[in-house]
Amino acid sequence: MQDRLSDDWTLASLADACGLSQATLIRRFQALVGEAPMAHLMRLRMERAAEWLKSGDDKLSVLAARLGYQSEAAFARRFKEFHGVWPGEFRRVG
Repeated sequence: MQDRLSDDWTLASLADACGLSQATLIRRFQALVGEAPMAHLMRLRMERAAEWLKSGDDKLSVLAARLGYQSEAAFARRFKEFHGVWPGEFRRVG
């Protein structure tokens, strides 16, 4: 999952990739990682987005696609929910 952030992951596709039921995946993942699989995926994406915003000048649409978001707007909304600021503002203040 962390090496394929742009994939269109769902709980079902993660469970299939692991050969587990969704309930078993959630239970084992939570015990091992400390958070639910989809919450972990979102956190990984948002942490990577912050790294890329600080270190590069790619357009937001490029970052959104690299992180599995269908649109720049969807990515920007999720980024603001997670970090408390819009991606452009985050990039400016670094």
